[in-house]
Amino acid sequence: MIQEWARKLLTSDGRVNRLQYLGYHAVCYIMLLCAVLIGILVSVTLSPVLGTAATDTLLVGLAVAVLISYLYSQACITIKRLHDQNLSGWWYAGLLMITFSSGAFQESNPSLSAVLGMAALIANFALLIRPGTDGINRFDAVAEQSQQD
Repeated sequence: MIQEWARKLLTSDGRVNRLQYLGYHAVCYIMLLCAVLIGILVSVTLSPVLGTAATDTLLVGLAVAVLISYLYSQACITIKRLHDQNLSGWWYAGLLMITFSSGAFQESNPSLSAVLGMAALIANFALLIRPGTDGINRFDAVAEQSQQD
């Protein structure tokens, strides 16, 4: 069962439908919240023992590791959702560029930032509500082959 979850969250092969997409995102978000709560508990517990500087360094390292794993699993899930719509996973790179550009222009050009932010929101919402392709598409062979391995 753990191998199945790891395959779903940590590989970009295959497809996920709308409900699975929403569910896997929720699971990843809950795991992120649990990691934050554990970090708070570690901070409160270790700060008097190690001192605040050492505890802060430890927590920053853990936070970076958790954030990288969270973003990687989110990327894998989104790529699988794109595969369900018979789109290449490279479309995710475009979505990331729009999202990050929105934040980059926030101070210099707030209007452009708002437009890019809305475009990213609409694209993410379309991933959630647009149905996948019926039947077999070009990404099913990859999923079937990885399941046999």
